[in-house]
Amino acid sequence: MRTMLRSVILSMLLTTAAVVLVAPTAASANPVDICISQPVPSGWVVISIQTGWACGGGTYNEQTIKIPGPSENVCASSPNPPGYVVVAIQNHWACGGGAYNQRTIKIPGSVEYVCASSPIPPGYYIVSSHTHWVCGGGSFNQYKISR
Repeated sequence: MRTMLRSVILSMLLTTAAVVLVAPTAASANPVDICISQPVPSGWVVISIQTGWACGGGTYNEQTIKIPGPSENVCASSPNPPGYVVVAIQNHWACGGGAYNQRTIKIPGSVEYVCASSPIPPGYYIVSSHTHWVCGGGSFNQYKISR
């Protein structure tokens, strides 16, 4: 009886350990679709905007969100996570209608070229200013930053 009880307890512990080891973390979570009327959780980004039947009437009423990797294409309406910079601005069908509706964000290296609309992370400073097509229209729309 005692041996059987030990076997049951050991089996339960191993099963629990296996479940804990394979449980997904927030960083590995798959993208999630939410209605456009819902706030984007802190630390998440919008990677596409579409028309979804689950969010009622209208067009572009659903957004796909995820936790960003080191570099990510996000919709212009997406919040910019702390520590990320904008390195490109482009047009893309995944983000609905409109011009310059998508940005490429990334965690910066020690020296980085960022769009002028990008937040400058603490500890970085602007070294120079440039005009470059990768950051959309306008003059002097790109900065070289360094730390």
